[in-house]
Amino acid sequence: MSWSWTTKRTVKFMFALSRGVDIVNVKWAQDCIRQKTILDLQKYQFADTNSEKKYGFSLKNSLEQAREEGDQLLRGWKVYLGGKIKPSLPEIQLLAETIGAHVLKTKPKHHDDDTLIVLDDDDQKLKNEMEKLGYVTYNPEFIFESIMKQQVHFDKHIL
Repeated sequence: MSWSWTTKRTVKFMFALSRGVDIVNVKWAQDCIRQKTILDLQKYQFADTNSEKKYGFSLKNSLEQAREEGDQLLRGWKVYLGGKIKPSLPEIQLLAETIGAHVLKTKPKHHDDDTLIVLDDDDQKLKNEMEKLGYVTYNPEFIFESIMKQQVHFDKHIL
């Protein structure tokens, strides 16, 4: 049986990437079962050059960086996640915390320079409210791209 896998930016994939966990192809599991032993992961590293090109990242480099300092990407930052956020609030919260952010449980009432606001594109009312307080608002892609590239770009994914 042959399998063709492409990168799908699921929460599980993003979590594994953010933690620097080895991501292997399905052949590893098949060979482990066939040989009745746990095999070395290095020979089975997942690769998807099409998705790497599409999203502008190197899986190998991102995993290496995540192992070294992945939980530092948003260390020292507070993040408020708007309630209508997708894929879901608990999932985005998990990813933000995994890269070092402190997720706020309540909406900011005044501007704070070390707070980021991440909202769904459709949440215009909350976006306007946060902008009146002086915040720049970002869509969830800000978190996803930070994890995938292991870099934070504050000038991208602004609503």
